[in-house]
Amino acid sequence: MNEQQEKDFASLYSEYNPMVVQMCLGFMKGDRDLASDLAQDVFVNVWNSLSRFRGEASHKTWIYRITVNTCLLHIRKEKSRQQIPLEIVETVGPE
Repeated sequence: MNEQQEKDFASLYSEYNPMVVQMCLGFMKGDRDLASDLAQDVFVNVWNSLSRFRGEASHKTWIYRITVNTCLLHIRKEKSRQQIPLEIVETVGPE
């Protein structure tokens, strides 16, 4: 990434970080630590994709979609990781 792209990223981060954190807080039902982690993931995705930004939408719309997709992916992963209560494992386990 060149120096101009680094400046662009810094500008996008400072402008849109509050929006991203607020959206993540909503998706994570107020869990600030998790929202902060997801916001960081969003900006990692923005950084990795910045060179491929085509300008067909505004930066705000683009970052909004990255945020929604990042949060939904996290929710899907957590649902697939649901834990089975120990009582069920013990009743089904070997005898």
